[in-house]
Amino acid sequence: VANLVTQVATAWKKRGNNPFELQVLAPMYKGMAGINTLNALLQELFNPLEGRQEFNYQDVHFRQADKVLHLVNDAECNVFNGDLGVIVKLVPAKHTESKQDEIVMDFDGQEVTYPRAEWYKITLAYAMSIHKSQGSEFSTVVVPMVSSYSRMLERNLLYTAITRAKQSLILIGEQRAFAQAVQKESANRKTYLIERFSGKSEVLDKQPKPQMELVTAEKKESSTVEEISLFSEEDISENLVKEPFLTTALIASGDFDPLIGLTEEDFLIFK
Repeated sequence: VANLVTQVATAWKKRGNNPFELQVLAPMYKGMAGINTLNALLQELFNPLEGRQEFNYQDVHFRQADKVLHLVNDAECNVFNGDLGVIVKLVPAKHTESKQDEIVMDFDGQEVTYPRAEWYKITLAYAMSIHKSQGSEFSTVVVPMVSSYSRMLERNLLYTAITRAKQSLILIGEQRAFAQAVQKESANRKTYLIERFSGKSEVLDKQPKPQMELVTAEKKESSTVEEISLFSEEDISENLVKEPFLTTALIASGDFDPLIGLTEEDFLIFK
């Protein structure tokens, strides 16, 4: 699959297209078809070393004119997670005030300089994760899918990748991997928003409620902190509400005041 991606990118380059308008999106970083492998292959194709200077950081080689991705939010520099940029200059440590190698980048007109200690904030962006691509669009998108991505293959992930393409979409990989992604739905989050907006409180009342733990005498004895009660046992027993959860039924019963003693005058300060 990695070789097929390279073939597509080679054809793209031969046609004189802008390498920055071709974006490869993959679910995972590791593996033979992972983002790290694809970035290394595409960098050699679009921005070969050819005797020029490069800076090495962990397993990544940074070169002038490389396409880079910002990985974190940096409000001070006005660049944010998911922003794409280009390396405009590599400055050796002997020429910098920080006494560290520095990379100068351009993020849509915003020039940012990072010393080596901050290079964890960036990576190559010829290939990037589908997750990081959310909110962005590209002229042509290449989506490789293989079975080794299995634990990441879900319908919403594939949908996100496909909808990043503005003009052209190229799907590469194993048919069964695409089929698995289409068939597998991500876990639904139980927010009950529909029930809340429609006023179906009885549905919410039937949902499992967290259990309140009773503090027994044995547990009190095992505590190393002496507990002092400000109320007598009679006060507690008289004012204890048996239903510990605020429900519409509890409010309707009159046993609980939802305004907790506040009056209309107390709300005038907000008007």
